Amino acid sequence: MNQKYVLSVLTLALAGTISMDVQAETVPGTNLSVNFQSAHIVGAGRNINVLRVPVTDLTTGQTTHFDASFRFTFRPNEGFLFETMTAALSAPVSTNNIRSGLYQETLGSRCYRVDGPSLISDGRSFFSIRGLTSTISGCNPSAFSSQFVTGPAVGHPDIGLRDVAPNLNESWAYGVVGGTMTSTTTTFSDWPANGLVGIRQNGDQLTISLFDLNGGDTIEPQRSSILTRIGE
Repeated sequence: MNQKYVLSVLTLALAGTISMDVQAETVPGTNLSVNFQSAHIVGAGRNINVLRVPVTDLTTGQTTHFDASFRFTFRPNEGFLFETMTAALSAPVSTNNIRSGLYQETLGSRCYRVDGPSLISDGRSFFSIRGLTSTISGCNPSAFSSQFVTGPAVGHPDIGLRDVAPNLNESWAYGVVGGTMTSTTTTFSDWPANGLVGIRQNGDQLTISLFDLNGGDTIEPQRSSILTRIGE
């Protein structure tokens, strides 16, 4: 594979993690849509790892996630040179490892309290997240709130009857936006009330994504925020 092409793809992928206006792209000659901006990109040594790249069959609406790793070498007179690439299906992500506690925005100082789990019907767990309303321990207040439930989207008590539910990936716990604030100083600015959200945990980090575009549900996240757990 041409190394300039690989670097261009990775540059676009990285840009996609910053700009939420980048859209999924259909692979020419196929019915498959690839959405790099919804993946998680992590650098490690000479590798760039792109985790959980959504590939959607536009005929069926079914989404499959892949992990890819790009390995590079470096030559003083030539810069970075592409060596190899590997790709494989992503392992399933559990929605049962969500941790309660105090969280803080990665790119800000607003803090949020995650409470739960509470056991509800069908073995599902209920969680809630709410922005702190007063400043404590260096945390600024936020009006954002949401509730979410683990388990498949179909049969979900809040979003199970939405048209999008059968096509939502089960690696997320889903819920709806309860309240937010119109402000450019919070990552949840203008997230609509009752908008579809997905939540999943990775270690101390909690990713919250909005599955809403112009007031309509989507099968892939359109905006995301990562919160880091800082206390009980």
